[in-house]
Amino acid sequence: MRRYLFNFICSIGVTSVSFAQDNVGIGTNAPDASAIMELLATNKGMLIPRMTAVQRIAIPAPANSLIVFDTDTNCYMFYRNSSTSWVNLCRVGGNGPTGPTGAAGAPGPAGPTGLTGATGLTGPTGLAGPTGPTGPIGPTGLTGPTGLTGPTGLTGPTGLAGPTGLTGPTGLTGPTGLTGPTGLTGPTGPTGVAVFNSAVGTTDVTKASNSGAAACPQMSVTFTPTKPTIFVSFSASGTYSGIANSGQFVIFRLLVNGVPQNGRGCAPTVGEYDDIDGFCNAWAGSFFVPVTVVPNVAVTISVDWNYQSLVANNIHIFSATQTNANRSLIIME
Repeated sequence: MRRYLFNFICSIGVTSVSFAQDNVGIGTNAPDASAIMELLATNKGMLIPRMTAVQRIAIPAPANSLIVFDTDTNCYMFYRNSSTSWVNLCRVGGNGPTGPTGAAGAPGPAGPTGLTGATGLTGPTGLAGPTGPTGPIGPTGLTGPTGLTGPTGLTGPTGLAGPTGLTGPTGLTGPTGLTGPTGLTGPTGPTGVAVFNSAVGTTDVTKASNSGAAACPQMSVTFTPTKPTIFVSFSASGTYSGIANSGQFVIFRLLVNGVPQNGRGCAPTVGEYDDIDGFCNAWAGSFFVPVTVVPNVAVTISVDWNYQSLVANNIHIFSATQTNANRSLIIME
């Protein structure tokens, strides 16, 4: 037993600890060089952990050679990996007699109940027994004889046809009733004559180049249509002043309730150089497009315009007083 006790090392706090090279001395400042730790005392011993068998067995993953004092057996116990079990040092053989057997340790906790095995396959169903024979059918009774049919009586002679009565005279035809008066003719429905709404520009206006789109003055009509489709016609003409160049033009755009109609109502006119006076200062543009509306709901049809030029500050003149200038908006239903 002394040999096994000598093999374990336990660290405890004491008043004197000495470190020399790679070993430790407790109670001595000069531990033996062959020992990693030397304990020296004449009035104290070394006390290792004490616990019950249940507490000892509950230690998780005990290390090989781990040692404790079992208070149930009053013996030192160490764990041995090769047998995966705790070894009682009181029972280790030696020259002396074997000591008394310690009390049995408390029973360990019951292991969990094993899983229920799978249900065996159901055996095949036995063959059905043969159907018993059908009993004999009793004989059908004899059919009684059919009675004799009596003789058919003689057919009596057909009587003579009586004479046809005389046809009475045809009655007189009654007089024809009077013809009722002809009803009044209903009112004639409306003819397919178009309804027009229009606006005409009556003032002279100007616009600087490259200043963005703006409402075309006086070119707006609000009305209540009676048909789902209307036709909008717009035309305009005028002049421009400033430096002549081939990159200046005027654009007109159709709006329905203030919303531009993309892809429709765009009529650009570009001032081009000619062979007479160096530039053409008159322009004209128009468009005629159908527009879908909601009958009996008021709608506003308007036109905006934009003047673009490669030369900044060119002025576009929209003259209503010249004979070659105009702007008009006509809406047909």
